[in-house]
Amino acid sequence: MTRQLINLIGGLVAVLVLVAGVLLIGLPMYSGAQAADGEADDVARSNDTQQSVIDGLRAQQEKFEQLEAEVSQLRQQIAAEPRVDDILALAIAGAAEHGGTIDSLTATEAEPFAVRGAEEGAEAGAPDTASADAAGGADGEGSTAPAADGTDATASAPTADATPSDADQQQVRVTVGITAPSVEAATAIVDSLRRGPRVVAIMKATTTTDDEGIKLSVEMLVFVNRS
Repeated sequence: MTRQLINLIGGLVAVLVLVAGVLLIGLPMYSGAQAADGEADDVARSNDTQQSVIDGLRAQQEKFEQLEAEVSQLRQQIAAEPRVDDILALAIAGAAEHGGTIDSLTATEAEPFAVRGAEEGAEAGAPDTASADAAGGADGEGSTAPAADGTDATASAPTADATPSDADQQQVRVTVGITAPSVEAATAIVDSLRRGPRVVAIMKATTTTDDEGIKLSVEMLVFVNRS
């Protein structure tokens, strides 16, 4: 066997050893490294997702604290007693601001608070003056006074099967009669009642027309928190 043949066989053996080393050691190590990189990417994406969830929860926590503060402020606007004189003062101020006068105010006894049903009523425009005059002269029936945003001021009454929430939480039904110079003034008066500062829920606002002007009748709920 010549020296060249021996060198050739040695070179082939070395190449075979290198190929075997790559196939048996290098390739599995490369595959493992690729798998590890993929798992690392998955973990990074999972961490990003969890961080997004945590950030969202923190934002909700901050919003929740803000809502609690707002609820606390609203509760401060709910008196511990009916204090209907507050509503009378509110109605007088609203009527005087828009050229109206108070005709009457009646209030019922306090009753347990009941959750109101969903508000009803479609978009409604201001009642036609001629129609209101005719209705007032014929049968005295009026139209519903719209709010400033054009929606019907009539809301559904508390559901008959509503369960009182707490004996300390009560409501008082108050009806206010007002004479206004125009339907627009009547609408503005209703909106002023909504603004408070005493928290009220306008249940129904109707208008009729007579010789004295626009007769506005507003039915509302006044809330009481004795706790």
